[in-house]
Amino acid sequence: MTEAEVPERDDDDPFGDLADPAVAQDAAKLAGVFVWLADNEFPGYSPLYEHLARHIAAELWVPAFISRHNRSPFAGVLFLDCVRELTLVEPDLALARHYEAVVGGADALTPDPWPMFRELVLTRRDFLADRLERRAIQTNEVGRAAALVPAFGVVAQRFDRPLALIEVGCSAGLNLFFDQFHITYSDGRESGPADATVRLSCEVRGPLRPPLPVETTRVSSRLGIDLNPVDVTDPDATRWLESCLWPDVAHRVERFRAALALARVHPPEVWKGNAVDLVARAIEAVPPESVACLDATWVLAYFSAEEQAQLHATLDRLGADRTIAFVTAEYEGNAPWVPAPVRPAAVEPQISPTLLGLGIWDHDRTDHVALGWVQPHVRWIDWIDEATAG
Repeated sequence: MTEAEVPERDDDDPFGDLADPAVAQDAAKLAGVFVWLADNEFPGYSPLYEHLARHIAAELWVPAFISRHNRSPFAGVLFLDCVRELTLVEPDLALARHYEAVVGGADALTPDPWPMFRELVLTRRDFLADRLERRAIQTNEVGRAAALVPAFGVVAQRFDRPLALIEVGCSAGLNLFFDQFHITYSDGRESGPADATVRLSCEVRGPLRPPLPVETTRVSSRLGIDLNPVDVTDPDATRWLESCLWPDVAHRVERFRAALALARVHPPEVWKGNAVDLVARAIEAVPPESVACLDATWVLAYFSAEEQAQLHATLDRLGADRTIAFVTAEYEGNAPWVPAPVRPAAVEPQISPTLLGLGIWDHDRTDHVALGWVQPHVRWIDWIDEATAG
């Protein structure tokens, strides 16, 4: 389905949610979000979710149902994840069988998944309502390691010390093992062990090349922080992580399962709590022979402006007498210490890129830089910092 082929609006209201004016107002806004996702985030990446998003927007009772149970800015994508979880819990459902076929490489739109999706929402309302009220998006996307490798390499080269990793919003902590993934970049360069079970690929865009470390980045410790950490040994918890993957994006499920198996060999240390409260303790525990190296990939977007400011103040305070590096991959502005990029991303106009930033606090000296642009799941990287380019 193309952007011009918009489904005819259906005014049916099987659950009666539109009778509530407040819900109806929220539903109209959420329908607009689904249209935006279908026009901007899903095209060329997830034909399945683009198709479903257009149909959801056209049947206002579905956004109304979602709005009745979750009014967060991310409720639209969360709903798609909740449906996906149901298909994993009950693999004999028609939509579940279709999704698994798609994961295996089948055409995402043949047969048309919307009737199966719609029927599932109508018949499994209670399950979906419960998940909308209890769940939060947990995207432990290991593809983002393709951006972490060059950014961590910049830090390691600058200070020539091992990195004490502190991942903010780590989920299950899969990306804490970034140095054990094999990554192939489209410019012919590779990173990581040749025999790695987790294998990623990343397109290099723009005139500059991301810097890749000549040697494997030394890591002295690995620690994650998350409000709701996922135990890699818990099959129910890790099922939710898989639910947050888009079924028709090639290799996402395969590489997630490989990364999960790797993490289960030596489960990472993860602290449960708010990063604003725990980051200081984590940084203060890092010995001087290592660099406290934090990272956050699509996490600070969930922080309030006040929380972002509190985190910034903590880094300024602790950076007065120690070395701290913070790699971020966030929407521009969500890491307030990262300066404005020198240019826009070399990317299609409809795609909303993510800014890869690096903050350095080194004994009361700061050096913050916008390193590059990446697609949110790091299908591609566009390096913009000439000083560190490879």
